[in-house]
Amino acid sequence: MNKNTQRGFSLVELLVATAILMFVVAAVMSYISTAQRRFDSEQTKIDMTQESREMMDQIARDLHMVGYPNSRMFAPGVLPNPNWFDAREVAVGIVRITPTLLKFEGDVDGDGFVDAVTYEVVQDFPPAPAAQVSCPCRIKRGVRQKQVAATPAPLNQPDPTFFVEAQGIVNSGNTIALGAVEGNFAAYTAEPVFRAYDVNGTAVPLPVDLNTINPATGRSWVFDIRTVRVSLNVIGATADNQTRVRPVITMSSTAKVNNF
Repeated sequence: MNKNTQRGFSLVELLVATAILMFVVAAVMSYISTAQRRFDSEQTKIDMTQESREMMDQIARDLHMVGYPNSRMFAPGVLPNPNWFDAREVAVGIVRITPTLLKFEGDVDGDGFVDAVTYEVVQDFPPAPAAQVSCPCRIKRGVRQKQVAATPAPLNQPDPTFFVEAQGIVNSGNTIALGAVEGNFAAYTAEPVFRAYDVNGTAVPLPVDLNTINPATGRSWVFDIRTVRVSLNVIGATADNQTRVRPVITMSSTAKVNNF
């Protein structure tokens, strides 16, 4: 064999092949990077949605038990007046509702005892016992068995132990200021977390409690509430890898209440 006829790759050919390979690898890596950013972004939104949905399901279940057992379940004259002092632990229903606070009574765990339930929107930072400053906020939930002594009336029930139900809340009906977060999220703050409606679907002016009298009916305004609407605008803890902006999801739920 004539060795002079054997040829390898020239330097130019190697450079061209290397350049093509680098171009292909760069395109593949760019696609993988984009896919990973999209996956991370969607995973963040899924986590936010799942946490918010769990909170919505929890409060919907609780609201369906508002006012149970009700005073209407007893024969006339059996209960004292006011009936919330009765040892059989009659649930009065909604006790107080504001754009960021909901207190009510009902047997939410089905154990045969009336519970005093509180949902409240509070700031994330600084930690308690510092005063509320700004959102993003968190929603905490507390439940304890109703105290039936003569002094703990519904508005004066002892505070329960609270657990966080949802975080990153930016809407408070503008009752809690929006703190410093990346981007402009002011448009999300105006919607209150809690709204209440009467039998005609008319919004009840909040705040109201057992001592707030509806001039049209002459009785406590909370007993005219038939529906409670819960709205959440939740901001992500970190910026979206695609848009470089913290994502926001919006979720709402409406529950009818047996409050009269």
